[in-house]
Amino acid sequence: MQAKEDDFAFLRMNREAQNTLSTFTFRLGNAIVYEYFTHSMKKFYLSFFLILSFTAYALTEQTPVTVIPQMVPSDANTPPKATPKTSPVVPSTPPVAQTTIPEKIVSQIRKIVNDDEGEGDESERRTMVPSPVTPTTPAPVPTPNPVPIATAPKPTPTPTGKYKNGTYTGNSINEYYGSIQVAAIISGGKLSNISFLQYPNYGNSGNINSYALPILRSEAISAQSANIDAVSGASETSPAFIASLDSALKQALN
Repeated sequence: MQAKEDDFAFLRMNREAQNTLSTFTFRLGNAIVYEYFTHSMKKFYLSFFLILSFTAYALTEQTPVTVIPQMVPSDANTPPKATPKTSPVVPSTPPVAQTTIPEKIVSQIRKIVNDDEGEGDESERRTMVPSPVTPTTPAPVPTPNPVPIATAPKPTPTPTGKYKNGTYTGNSINEYYGSIQVAAIISGGKLSNISFLQYPNYGNSGNINSYALPILRSEAISAQSANIDAVSGASETSPAFIASLDSALKQALN
C-alpha cells in the first residue's frame, strides 16, 4: 500500500511538473512571438515613415517645368515688302511779275552800299587798335606809429590785520625768582605764536612756570593782545609775562 501511494505521488508530481513546463514553454513562446511581432511592426512603421518623408520632400523640391515659347521662323526667301514713299505736296505759288529797275538807280544804290562798307571797315580798324594803358602806381599808405600804452602802477599791498608780520622781541622783565622775556610771532596780521626766550626753570618757580606759561600763551593768542588775566598761583610770573608781551606787540602794531 505504501508503495502504491508513493507511485501515485510520484506520478502526480511528474504530471504537475509537465503542466508547469508546458505552461512556461507556452508563455515563453508567446513572449518571443510578441517581441518579434512588435520589433517587426516598429521596423515597418519606421520604413513607411522614411518612404513617406522622402516622397513628400521630392514632391516639394521638384523643379517647375519652364515652357519655352517657340519662335515662328520667318520665310527668309520672301523679300520684305517695300512701303511706297509719298513725296510731300508743295503748294503751287502764283507766278511773280518781273519788274525792270532802271540802270541809273542801280548804279546809285551800288555807290551808296560801297561807301557804307568803306566807313564800316575804317570804324572796325579804329576799334581794333588798342589804346596805350599807362600803369598807375598806388599811393604809399602811411604806417601808424605805435602808441605807447601807459601801464598803471601796481598798487602797494595794504596791510591786513592788526599787526605786521614778523617776530618781535619783548623786554626782559625781572621778577622775584628771575627774568622773563618773550617774543611775539605775527603771521597774516595776527598773533600766531609766543616763544619764551628766558624764564626761571628751577626749583618751585620752575614748576610754577611750566604750569602757568602755557596757559598765559593760550589766553594771549585767543585775545590777540596782552590784556589777559593772571593765572592763580603765578603772582610773579603772570605780570612779568604780560609786560614783556605788551612791549613786543607794541612794536608790531600797524
